[in-house]
Amino acid sequence: MHLFALPALVLLTLILLWLLRWRDYRLPVRALKAEPDVPAAALPTTEGPQVSVVIPTHNEEEALADTLRALLTQQGVRFEIIVVDIASSDNTDSLLEAFTTAHPALIRQTHVPASARALNRRQLALTLGIRAAYAPYVVLTRPGCIPFTNEWLLTILRHFNEGVDVVAAYTSFAYEDEAHYRTATWSRVRSFLRQLRAWRRGHLAADDTNLALRREAFFRCEGFSSVRRAPFGEGQLLSHLLTRQGHADIAMGENAQVQQPLPPAYALRSRHAESYETLRHLPHVWRRLRWRNSLATCCAVFFALTLCLQIALLSTSLYCLPSAQTPASLIPLPPMMAQWLSSVTLPELIGASVLTLLLLLIALIVPISLANRAADALSEPRPNLRLWTYALTQPWRNLRARLSQLRHRKEYHIPIVPPTD
Repeated sequence: MHLFALPALVLLTLILLWLLRWRDYRLPVRALKAEPDVPAAALPTTEGPQVSVVIPTHNEEEALADTLRALLTQQGVRFEIIVVDIASSDNTDSLLEAFTTAHPALIRQTHVPASARALNRRQLALTLGIRAAYAPYVVLTRPGCIPFTNEWLLTILRHFNEGVDVVAAYTSFAYEDEAHYRTATWSRVRSFLRQLRAWRRGHLAADDTNLALRREAFFRCEGFSSVRRAPFGEGQLLSHLLTRQGHADIAMGENAQVQQPLPPAYALRSRHAESYETLRHLPHVWRRLRWRNSLATCCAVFFALTLCLQIALLSTSLYCLPSAQTPASLIPLPPMMAQWLSSVTLPELIGASVLTLLLLLIALIVPISLANRAADALSEPRPNLRLWTYALTQPWRNLRARLSQLRHRKEYHIPIVPPTD
């Protein structure tokens, strides 16, 4: 029965993986099925705009132009666009002047001057944009973010039921022929899965690429006053503060999604490191979710190593049994292990082989099937067998990000001042 010890350990690891990670793959599908069908009559009725779109920008002229063109095609809701220029040195002023001249009723602009000495200029820019908004609801996004459909604002606005102060939705990366596209995409999917898990527990920390909020709730929680020393993570911190005082909702489906350009690999690594610093300003539930995810990654690595060891032992026993050879004559093994393998009987070998094959099939079919369904719900490419590659290489990415965060921690407490050249 000694050959069944490792399969039993592998089975226990699979159970832990299900509890810690695999069942989270069902969350996007469940959230999509539970998406409410709110009639248009439930939308707020105001004389002016129903929703204001706030876009902070700094030297992002081309990306901003693409976003403005896409936003001007939105239908079904009255809206305004507020662009907050954070001391840009490119042709952003000329671009905004052309757009505001062509659409004076839809686009307005404000500025964060170069002389501003705020600890976080993006926080200041978001505050100025929200204060300048005329509508009762504000949608935050960034230059380069393009809505999937022309009903994006309408879909987001329909989620503001009674008591809902903040609504978040998924943001995907635009496809580019780069090696890190699939890794970056799956990292974003995993981050959204953690967000869904935390949302079910009453917490939310979404980025400001696709985030909507009730304007009066922003002033009720006094904006960023309690986290003004945080160097980044504006969207995560703001959505967390709003969720503490009211309810949050997550909009699912393509109509609620936006797509942003894929950043270079070094920028994604920097964001990964910055996420560790942002966790310091978030409640313990987010740290527990990250520890939970780290434990699941350790289980995946342990499962792979244990399964490889079991397959090696079975292969050795399968070769030695019909030839009446001892394992020690084929492979230099410790005496105890050689004696252990020599006592294997044919029924034990067949039973352990069948059980090992069954566990291998479970590890290949169950998580990949669930992950593919989650990717379909988020309109992302399916991971398929790459799922295990992502899982086994995640510890290296986490370690690199953690070391980078520790190395630059002192810099995170220096006021963020954009370059002036």
